[in-house]
Amino acid sequence: MTCLHVWVISDTLPGHFNQSIGIVNALREYENVTFDIVEIKIRNKLFRSLLRLAANRAFAFNEALLEAAFQVPQLPDRKPDIVVSAGGNTIFANIVTGQKYHATKVFSGTLKGYRSSLLDVVFSVTPLTSADPTTNNNTVLDLPPGNIPRFEDLSPDRPPYVFACLIGGNGAGYYYTENDWLDLVRLLERVQSRYHCQWLITTSRRTGIEAERQLENVIGESLIRPHINELVLYGSNPKKVVRDWLQQANALFTTEDSLTMVAESILSQKSVMTLQPARFEPDHNDEAALGKYHEKGYINRIKLDSATCPEFEPTAKICLPDILQQIHRAIMEKHRL
Repeated sequence: MTCLHVWVISDTLPGHFNQSIGIVNALREYENVTFDIVEIKIRNKLFRSLLRLAANRAFAFNEALLEAAFQVPQLPDRKPDIVVSAGGNTIFANIVTGQKYHATKVFSGTLKGYRSSLLDVVFSVTPLTSADPTTNNNTVLDLPPGNIPRFEDLSPDRPPYVFACLIGGNGAGYYYTENDWLDLVRLLERVQSRYHCQWLITTSRRTGIEAERQLENVIGESLIRPHINELVLYGSNPKKVVRDWLQQANALFTTEDSLTMVAESILSQKSVMTLQPARFEPDHNDEAALGKYHEKGYINRIKLDSATCPEFEPTAKICLPDILQQIHRAIMEKHRL
């Protein structure tokens, strides 16, 4: 079997990196694959418009512009057969690198004004209105690529159940106040009373110290406190627990501000409730993705300020399509051309 070599161009943001590794994992499921990670960092956000213009018009100096606009490490010795990236700041590097080495260019995300014809495969979870229909390279996945390995389900099959709550914070059009944290804890109380569960609760980098302080105060005065197995306040104790909790929990309650967190919860094949603060204004693509997940039965969307206790079967498992196969097929159809 021919060995395919992949370069993962990374902006080092965990959500984007995990999508790229998810694509690599899909290829490795079916092909003999090796890969290198190339971490880049844009020197100044003001370069973004110039980079987009230069790529779209195929300027002759784009390779030099790549080195001028980004901090680029020494490149791997082995040339890539496939270049993979996610996140808007990686599109230019993906295009230029792929063109230089005649590699298949694979991107996950929205195009940020770049011409879709400059890439070979563009993955998204909703159709990209900006994609050129004549290129036929936008593959719409049921779920985004994710770096979630197949794991053993360690959730209990009888009470006391274990539920996990994954908390984000301000961003992506979502805005949280102390009242939202109060509404959140009240919801967790109602869920605990109905399902006799124990809670695993974690905040994230996005939450912030002040929001964590408010949340901790609300929890301290609540009825849920004796029913918390573990509380991780990421700002003061940056402990990575989500992967383990996806195994241990019967159900996931996650705030909607992080589509990565939502998608990883869905990939656990457990019941997933997504939580909305009183004020939220997601962009069109995020709202379309969440709406799609809800329509397919992957999530139950809950407004915190008017929430009632959701009804679900704690031991139920969601049947998901084979995302790895979708990804592999889309890439290899283009790569073999």
